[in-house]
Amino acid sequence: MNNKLMRVLKKLYHHSNNDYDREREVSIYKTATLTPAEQELLHASGWVPNELQYIRHDEIIDKLIKLQTNPFLSWSSVSSAFIAGVGGSYPRAISSLASSIP
Repeated sequence: MNNKLMRVLKKLYHHSNNDYDREREVSIYKTATLTPAEQELLHASGWVPNELQYIRHDEIIDKLIKLQTNPFLSWSSVSSAFIAGVGGSYPRAISSLASSIP
């Protein structure tokens, strides 16, 4: 993912750029706030805003089990990335922890 696309996604998914759909209990993000060039960049990258996917429990469990065979997600590589993140040499490894801190 390039920096341009990342900036567009941050703009699109900003907390102030949505309307809450009470019926479906989801936030719908306003694509009209993006310039035509930004919308084209999303389209060219294959990114479809507000396309909801319903995931069933059994389906996601099967996908998670299949991830166990991915060599990049071995216990060794994941724990090394986590330790590097906590230690400060690889902060992205703990982005989920950092985003949960108020």
